[in-house]
Amino acid sequence: MLRFLIFILIFLLAKDSYSQRCSPPEVLELLTHKNELNLDTYIERAKNIPIRDLKTGDLIEGPISLTYGKNTIKAFDQKGNPLGYIKYNFADDSIKDTLVVINDPYKGQGLSKLLRASVFNQHPDAKSVETVFIDDNEEIFLKAYKESKDVTQAFKQTPFYKANAKLGFSLIDHNISGIDGEGVYIRLLKSRSTTLAPAKKDISRVTHQKIEDSYKVSAYLKGTHMGETKRAGDLYYTIKDDELFIGYIKVMYQREGISSILYSKMLKEHPGVFRIKRSLGEVNNDIFHKELIKLFKTQKGFIEPDPRLSPPEQFNQCCKAFMEDIKLNKYDDFLIQSIKKTPAFKSTSKFGFDQVCPESINGLKLFKEDGLFFQFSTCR
Repeated sequence: MLRFLIFILIFLLAKDSYSQRCSPPEVLELLTHKNELNLDTYIERAKNIPIRDLKTGDLIEGPISLTYGKNTIKAFDQKGNPLGYIKYNFADDSIKDTLVVINDPYKGQGLSKLLRASVFNQHPDAKSVETVFIDDNEEIFLKAYKESKDVTQAFKQTPFYKANAKLGFSLIDHNISGIDGEGVYIRLLKSRSTTLAPAKKDISRVTHQKIEDSYKVSAYLKGTHMGETKRAGDLYYTIKDDELFIGYIKVMYQREGISSILYSKMLKEHPGVFRIKRSLGEVNNDIFHKELIKLFKTQKGFIEPDPRLSPPEQFNQCCKAFMEDIKLNKYDDFLIQSIKKTPAFKSTSKFGFDQVCPESINGLKLFKEDGLFFQFSTCR
C-alpha cells in the first residue's frame, strides 16, 4: 500500500512539473503593462517553452522556429518537423478567415495562441479579426446558444473567442456578428493594444521627403523585422503659402507620442506655417460625433439614438431637427467644442496650434449617411 501511495505521489509531481514546463506563458498575467500586451516578448517566451509529443511522450525542447509566407505562418521544431500553421487574409484593417491547424500530437499546448500572436504582431494596425465558424467553434456555439439563447455568451464559449480575447481582441461587433442562412459569423474588435509601444528612445530615425507636389514624414524603429526596418508611422501633407493640409496620417502604436514626433519634424521643415488644415479620420470622426451628441442632447427636438449604431449614424438619427441650423452656422460653438475633444486637435495644439480658425467652420458642411463632414483648420 505504501509503495502504491509513493508511486501516485511521484506521478502527480511529475505531472505538475510537466504542466509547468509545457504550459505556454499566460499573456494577461505575465505581460500586461498599462493595459497593453507585448507580443514580441510573448512570442519569444512561447517559442522557448518545451512541448510534448503526446503520441510518443517525447519532450521537444525549444526554440520553436516560425517561417513567414504570404498570409501564412508555419511552426517547426528544432529538427524541422512541422508542428502546425495558420492561414489568414488581411484587408481593410481586419484579419479575416483565419485557419489554424495544429498537428494532433502537439494540440493543447499553446501553439495556436503562438501562431495567432505572430499574425497580430505582423499586423499591429489590425482593428478586428473575423471568421465564419466551422467544426468545433460552430458546434460549441450552437450548443451554448441552444442552452442560453444568449448570442454574446454563446460566442464567448468558443475557442475562437477565447484565443483572440487573450490576445487583445475581445469586443464582439454585434453589427456584423450573428447567425444567418450561411452560418455563424463573428467579428471581434481590438480592445487593447497588442504591443507595448516604443518610447522615443526606440525611434532610430525620422525622415522627410518630397513626393511630387506633396511631402512625407516617416518614423522608423530600431532594429529590423524580417530583414526590414519597421515603421512606427507615416504623415503625408501638402503646403500652400502659410497653410499645411494633412492628407493622411497613420501610426502603428496609438497614444505613445508617435504622431507628435511626425508633426514636430513636419513643422521644423516649415517654421513659417500659421494654419494646419485637415479632415477627421475614422477615430477622430467618432469622437467628434460623440461629443456633438452630448451637446445636442440638451436641445429641444433631440431624439435618443440607437446605441448599436456608429456615432456618426447616431448623430444623423438624433439630430435631424438641427441640420438646417448647423448649415446656417447657428451651432458653430458646438462644432468647435467637439473638435477640441479630438486627438486630431490635441496633437497640433501642443505645438501652438491651439485655436480652431473660425472661418474654417464657415465652409461647406456635408450631411451623409455617416454623419457630418467638413474640413477645419487650427491656427497659432
